[in-house]
Amino acid sequence: PLVIEALIPQEAALLFDVGVGDRISAVPHWVDDTPYVSVVISGSYVRTDPEDPIWRLYDRLLDSFASGSFRSMPFLLSEGSFLTGLGGSFEDMDSSYGWLLSVDSSRLNAGNSTHTRQSIVGMSLGMSSALLSYRQITELDQALADYDRRLLFSKLQMFVVLILIAVVVLYYVVTLSSLVAEQRKSEIGLLQSRGATERQILTVFVLEGATISGLAIVLAPFLAALAVGLLGYTSAFSDLSGGTRLPITMTRGAFIMSALGGVLSFGALMIPAYQMSRSTVSQGRQEAARPSPLSTFQRYYLDVMLLIVGIVLFRQLSEQGSLAARDLLGEVVVNQMLLAVPALILVAAAIVLLRLFPLVMSMASRLLAPYLPPGIVIGLWQMARNPTHYARLALLLILMAGLGIFTASFGGTLQRSFEERVLYESGADIRLTRLTLNNRGPTRPLVEPYEEMDEVVGAAPVLRQPGTDLTLDRGESGFEALSVDSTRFADVAWFRDDFAAVPLPELMSEIGGQAISIGVPVPENARSIQVVLKSDRVYPTVGVAARLRDANGRYFTYRLGFLESSDWQVYSVDLFGGRRAWLRLRPTTPLTLVSIVVGETDTERGLSSGSVLIDTIRARLSSGETAVLETFEDVDGWRPLRESREAKLDRVRRSEVSKERDGSLMFAWSGGSATVPRGIFPSANHKPIPVVASSSFIKATGHSVGDVFEVSMGGRRLEVAIRDTVEFFPTMDAYNESFLVADLETVRSYGNLGMARGEINPNEMWLATNVTGEERADLIERLNLGGPFPTGDVVDTEANLAVAEIDPLVMAGWRALLLIAFGSILVLSSLGFLVHAYISFRNRELQFALMRTMGFTTRQLVSLMWLEQALVIVVGMALGTWMGGRLGTTIMPFLGHDDKGAQVLPPFAIDVGWSNLLVTYLAMALIFTAITLGVIWFIRRMSLSHVLRLGDG
Repeated sequence: PLVIEALIPQEAALLFDVGVGDRISAVPHWVDDTPYVSVVISGSYVRTDPEDPIWRLYDRLLDSFASGSFRSMPFLLSEGSFLTGLGGSFEDMDSSYGWLLSVDSSRLNAGNSTHTRQSIVGMSLGMSSALLSYRQITELDQALADYDRRLLFSKLQMFVVLILIAVVVLYYVVTLSSLVAEQRKSEIGLLQSRGATERQILTVFVLEGATISGLAIVLAPFLAALAVGLLGYTSAFSDLSGGTRLPITMTRGAFIMSALGGVLSFGALMIPAYQMSRSTVSQGRQEAARPSPLSTFQRYYLDVMLLIVGIVLFRQLSEQGSLAARDLLGEVVVNQMLLAVPALILVAAAIVLLRLFPLVMSMASRLLAPYLPPGIVIGLWQMARNPTHYARLALLLILMAGLGIFTASFGGTLQRSFEERVLYESGADIRLTRLTLNNRGPTRPLVEPYEEMDEVVGAAPVLRQPGTDLTLDRGESGFEALSVDSTRFADVAWFRDDFAAVPLPELMSEIGGQAISIGVPVPENARSIQVVLKSDRVYPTVGVAARLRDANGRYFTYRLGFLESSDWQVYSVDLFGGRRAWLRLRPTTPLTLVSIVVGETDTERGLSSGSVLIDTIRARLSSGETAVLETFEDVDGWRPLRESREAKLDRVRRSEVSKERDGSLMFAWSGGSATVPRGIFPSANHKPIPVVASSSFIKATGHSVGDVFEVSMGGRRLEVAIRDTVEFFPTMDAYNESFLVADLETVRSYGNLGMARGEINPNEMWLATNVTGEERADLIERLNLGGPFPTGDVVDTEANLAVAEIDPLVMAGWRALLLIAFGSILVLSSLGFLVHAYISFRNRELQFALMRTMGFTTRQLVSLMWLEQALVIVVGMALGTWMGGRLGTTIMPFLGHDDKGAQVLPPFAIDVGWSNLLVTYLAMALIFTAITLGVIWFIRRMSLSHVLRLGDG
């Protein structure tokens, strides 16, 4: 019996020529960037035929090992295979052993990702120290590291909102506990009159609070898990969950957070309970007769101290620049206190502002008393006399509205930022990168084939290449050069108004507003180009060439010959002939002569200085006639190329010496490198290339608008002039790089003049489309398949937005958090207002009855209620909305990092999600109105005799 199970290099398997009947896996395995195939041969074989494929494989394996042909290639053999005996026969044989460790991805989650990554790294370190030449190849550790980093920076922003929600919830608990404690003043007084001590009364509150908090600690994780699971049915997670419940895993962290929340809630319940347990009946009557205008928090200026702490933390945040900083080792460090800055500032500022509430109410009652009805005046007096009672509800509404507007601005800004990041990175609806034009057959137009597609409404070619500022030192001069089609770019590119001081169309007109005429037209029926010139001496290795541009903007170099004579010579070259023309790129007429260049072909020697006289440039037509293209009677329109530093000494002037005795052009060049051609080109209106510079470029180089200087773009020496500046430009990293934006046709016209071979062509195509769904998918597939021109990557904005939509660390997670925030605002404000209204009515029921006996009508009491509730609601909501908006505008710039820790590009543009907020406000208004109407209904049904008897008792 013979069994062979081996994983061998793919090329070895092909060399061994495994016979029919052997099983070879179709999919290669990659080990150290080498393709391997699985070979499995099993069964009972008798070696009767020397040409048997099984034994041929065996012999070839033995021969290869003996000769060392594949000694460097590891063979992974199964246990029990007869090939394992080779080790004993060939003691000097090199072997490599490999293990493939499978990972159960279903067991990886956010809770164990860090531990898993540390285990993988630890295994690599431990095995490397124990085994020589140990290599561990995996991408899992990097994937987990990226996930942990994304999770950290995503949670930082969410923690800011969650802390603000927690603070509001705790204040809600304190407020409701205070109201309930006030409602139980009579009960506490009764217990004190029966001999109950302060400790015994406090024990009652402790037992009640501990019971409530304990139940909350136990039930909260399960209720939270249920709520999170139900989020799968919402639109935020429907694409991710498939419209079903989200899978939930209860972790220890959930119970720890529940316990922390329960302890904080217990503390919030105990604050008013402790105050009530220390009060006496006489103190209660004294406070009822003359209530304090300030709360305990304000009386001891704790609100001012809290505001100072918030300002100090905000200053630290301003100096740090972000919630997350990096230490000397590059590790991310988070100051947990800074996460609470928005909550501290909102609470402290709200309490400080409420110091003005009694003063404003007192002034309003004094000024408006002579002009208002008695019911409304009584309401103003009541609010000025007992402001603490109303301040509690006003502060709750301020915090709710502040949380709402801060969350709405937070969510709206992030939602917009998520979309704009994709749009900025993509640049256009669809962007094609590594675009390659055809290099065989006739040239084709570049833009028209894309614009002729039914799904495409606009196309703009773009050239992206590195650049160097030649006026600076090499280490400081690098930048990115982006050349765009200024006539089409504004129609396809995404651009935000704050990126520059002027709109994008105006920027494009600044860099493409001047028409640059370069070249001498060549007749359409021309078949060859002839140049009559005379060299000052013989240069046997210096060649002369003509550079032409065809109708589709492609550039061609035609070699005219060498300067092998110092006499007048006619240099001629066929435009459409030559050997194997079908394998080369062929120009499309009409053609344009753009330059004549000379260059040293012997790269081991430099170009010697010299000069030539050019008498005429002619074209031989298909009819056999000769057309004169240039006589050089006037040479003012001809200029020397400035392709190198030495070319600055090159000169062009008119000479009286000529073959036809009508004058000629003399071109004199200085010595220099053999790799850079020298030559002349015709241009009637030669000007520096206008560019738009990034602010980072201005800052790094010291240039300013209007400066003219030389740069290198893609290896070509060009003269540019800064026309304007931009802060940001689509696809350009304005934080870490500086860049220049120029007109594509202008850069190509100047950059292709002196190239001895090749050409500068666009390497990207930006498209605007009008289709979605299947039509868009078909278009993307055609573009991926290389139509109309081969391309590297197809960047689809719609697809990238769809990925961000379902990413739980990006849009989906934030939408869930916003839903929780707005739900908290609606529920807590409604319950808080309901409890406050009910308890206020019960505490003032005797007061309302006495007012009725004094002659106040029910309508006047109703007016009093409407005034009190409206003032508290309007003041609270207005102050909260204003403070939340200011807080969002101030804090958002410090949260400007993406889920990988990098600065958000483009930066945040503050955008308030008014739709969700207005829906929440409208629901709150309806609920507040219903509650107020309920209180009014109680007032109308109030029995004076019953209330007065209770008051006497």
